Amino acid sequence: MPFVRSACAVLAVLSVVAGLSVARPAVAAPAVVASIAPVQSLAAALMDGVGEVRQLVPTGTSPHTYAMKPSDTVALAEADVIFWVGPGLESFLPRVLGSVPRHAIIVELAEVPGVEHLPLRQGGPWGEHHHDDEVQGKADDHHDHDAAEGHDEEHGEDQHLWMNPANARAWVAAMADALAKADPEHAAAYQQRAQRLDQSLQALDEELRETLIPVQRLPFLVFHDAYQHMEKRYGLTAVGALTIDPGQPMGARRLAELRAHIKTAGVRCIFAEPQFSDRLPKVVAENSPATIAVLDPLGATFPAGPQQYPQTLRAAAHSLRDCLLAPH
Repeated sequence: MPFVRSACAVLAVLSVVAGLSVARPAVAAPAVVASIAPVQSLAAALMDGVGEVRQLVPTGTSPHTYAMKPSDTVALAEADVIFWVGPGLESFLPRVLGSVPRHAIIVELAEVPGVEHLPLRQGGPWGEHHHDDEVQGKADDHHDHDAAEGHDEEHGEDQHLWMNPANARAWVAAMADALAKADPEHAAAYQQRAQRLDQSLQALDEELRETLIPVQRLPFLVFHDAYQHMEKRYGLTAVGALTIDPGQPMGARRLAELRAHIKTAGVRCIFAEPQFSDRLPKVVAENSPATIAVLDPLGATFPAGPQQYPQTLRAAAHSLRDCLLAPH
């Protein structure tokens, strides 16, 4: 009968479809780990709708003072893709990365083609390692620092590379390629998102430039030298840093030098960072006209995800502008 033959045909088709669905299960998203919040944000934008990106260093914690947890080791061992900046920033990672499974794709973003490299600034107002009598201003007591801040100086360059959106654009291209290699099923999606993200980073670059034009010639001090890439990109006038090593106390000679420098350079603002105690900036600014404000290279107040990176750079630009243009 026609009805019976038709019903049999439908059942046959459903059987084939069911068989195909069993034979071809959905492809799981790659396990991706990013070292710090700005890197996690860019990776999350590329993986939006595909999978999650695990962040190693908690938002609000400095990578210079971070100590790995057992759960971090497990995450790295299970990762398909690992994004990190480099040994000049995450000094806790190189030894661990040497033992991750060979299948993992490890992208050291500092070595990505197209990234601008800037040498570390040391000496004079940028600081030296002094070990004379100490004053207050240590990093928060719960941070175990010791060898963690071998950081940038050991490698001769400033690795706070994300503070320049042009570097972030180079990162995004390399990150999309790595994700496509690890997950060919979604390769086209990663590349499409990379193109859109590149356009948004170009727009962010222009927005930051417009925001910072009025303060280009106004001098300021930073807590530690994390902003050179932003300074050079937008013509800013940082004239020194309070410390070259956030975990070490300041000597009296260095304190006197900085206080004198504030007067001679006409420093308008001294920027603290939320990852560290504000005691040191307060001690340095004592009896000076300089205003203390907060500048955060890691975006501690913003939730993880695709918007964290642009929010971090916008907040830094507005913090600079607001403090430097305020009446002093």
